Amino acid sequence: MEWCFVELQKQGFMRDVSRQCVFLNYSQLLRCNLAFWQCAIMPMLDRSRQNHEPLNAQLLQPGFDSIPDWSFCYIDFIIGHADSHAYVQKRQKDNEVFAEFVKWAEQHTMLNRQKLVDVLSSPMQRMTRYSLLLKAVQRSAADTEEKIAIQGMIECAEAATLRLNYEMNNNDLRLQLSEIMKTIESYDVVDNDEFERLFPLPTTPAPVQQLAQQSNQHQQLLAAMSRPPPHFNLMLPMPFIGGQPRFRRMYTRGDLKMREGRQSPKVGQCLSSFSYCSSKNLANFELT
Repeated sequence: MEWCFVELQKQGFMRDVSRQCVFLNYSQLLRCNLAFWQCAIMPMLDRSRQNHEPLNAQLLQPGFDSIPDWSFCYIDFIIGHADSHAYVQKRQKDNEVFAEFVKWAEQHTMLNRQKLVDVLSSPMQRMTRYSLLLKAVQRSAADTEEKIAIQGMIECAEAATLRLNYEMNNNDLRLQLSEIMKTIESYDVVDNDEFERLFPLPTTPAPVQQLAQQSNQHQQLLAAMSRPPPHFNLMLPMPFIGGQPRFRRMYTRGDLKMREGRQSPKVGQCLSSFSYCSSKNLANFELT
């Protein structure tokens, strides 16, 4: 289906639709699965057919030994899947040609009459199924040596699954911190009134050269003040911590009522690693 999409783009159709956003790295996943079949599944099937004997699960070992290398393809796919799903839904509404392409694809026999977004979601659970399938094979294995080999493959598959879960949790954490950063207003380094008080313009006549120098300094300071104010970036490594870079983690976030005179403003509280944020809700905007 991706090949059909690329060919249509070569003919000038749907060039404003991003292939990467629709299919992500689907072709890369296909190559990884083909390589897995060639180095693991096919040798096992060929040997069973030639010798007329049951399948030998030990021949799967080369495929699972390389799982740390090709499992990263699934990490990229799963992390970007939500954005891809939203992109496909949006482009179907604002691009008639793409909507017709999706309609044609969903009626094709290759998709088995399924929705395109459902077909693109098919690799989502594949990584977690490997260990489950291997455990089922291990229970039915009679040879001790074969069980030991399968146990090693199970450990490789579970290590890849743990890595996938770790990256997904990190991605969710980045999204949380990004949402919190939107509620934190940037701070002003120098206030305008304070600047005028500290650097007043001369009121008495002065030499032309001195006036030009003062005017130049004044313009430079005004230019510095007109730059976008700095922001508190929660996604940067935590400062003043030795060793490897360490990033913040969000532990809790909620609202807290504080009594302030007759009013009770809502204050947002965020507790993360080595960081405590408190923001006050003013006029429907959360400010620091």
